[in-house]
Amino acid sequence: MPADTTSPRDLERRKLLKIRLRRDVEIKPAKYEGRTYYVVKDPVSLRYYRLKDNEHFLLRFMDGKQTLEDAQKAYEKHYRPDRLKLEDLEGFAQQLIKAGLAAI
Repeated sequence: MPADTTSPRDLERRKLLKIRLRRDVEIKPAKYEGRTYYVVKDPVSLRYYRLKDNEHFLLRFMDGKQTLEDAQKAYEKHYRPDRLKLEDLEGFAQQLIKAGLAAI
C-alpha cells in the first residue's frame, strides 16, 4: 500500500475549500419505502437527485461561507460515533459540482 503523500499544507488547503450550492436548486423531503429522503431538483436541467439524511445534512454547509472542515466537524458531532473522511466529503462535493448543482 503506498504511503500517503499529501503534504500538511495541501491537506489544510483542502480542508478550507468552500462549496456553494446553487440558489435555485429546490430541496424537499419525500417518503420512499418508509424512509425520509430529500429530493433535489435542478430547475435548469430538470434532473432529480435523492439524498439520504446525512447527505442532506452536509448541504447546509455548502453555502460558500463554511469550509469542508466545518462540515466534517459538524457531521462527526451530529452523527457520533460515525466518522467522515475528508476524501469522502470531497467526493460528495465533486458529485455536486459535476452535476452542476454547486461550484467552488
